[in-house]
Amino acid sequence: MTSETPDITRAQSGIDGVSWNILGQVYVPKQASDDSFSWHATFPVETFVPPHVHPYQDEYIFVLDGRIDLLLAGKKTSAGAGDLVRMPRGIPHAFFNNTGEPVTALFWATPAGKLQELYRRIHNMSSPAEVVAAAREYDVLFRGVYGHFAYRRNWLDATVAPPETWGAIATTPRTPRGPGPKSSRKPLPRARRFLRRTPGPGRPRCARLD
Repeated sequence: MTSETPDITRAQSGIDGVSWNILGQVYVPKQASDDSFSWHATFPVETFVPPHVHPYQDEYIFVLDGRIDLLLAGKKTSAGAGDLVRMPRGIPHAFFNNTGEPVTALFWATPAGKLQELYRRIHNMSSPAEVVAAAREYDVLFRGVYGHFAYRRNWLDATVAPPETWGAIATTPRTPRGPGPKSSRKPLPRARRFLRRTPGPGRPRCARLD
């Protein structure tokens, strides 16, 4: 059992000098006890956390600088500096830095659950698929391609299936197409090449683009 202790975690430092690289985001633990766990998060440009659920924890975000775009309980919204985001346990949520600038925020969860152990395990893990698989063991449940979630450059413009249908989302590969007009858009990094498609005849609900 871990109880809270009277102390100060100084600026630019974490518990025991620790920081974690979570798929390009930087998490610095600030406080940990059985009742709660908090961390400072830095989201570089276009980094994100896809739709997921904490079955046993309430989670909060206090935005320090910048703006975070959110999908919260099936609704699109955003939070700016000074705003507090409340994410009750069992409610699907996701967040994305679509501002073109780094964003910082203070996160905390109550009770602490297994989050600290999860971040230790996935520190420097480069595969989203491996992160999603590991997260389930620590009571964080993702949905879509790679564990039932899908991504595009601005996923808030994507079609979002209702949470009750997430378990049935197909993950079939895209059917090869013939030659077409060349696109002027730059290709996304390999780890981000996912797209949610609007369902239609003969078209999978979501597919991986590579």
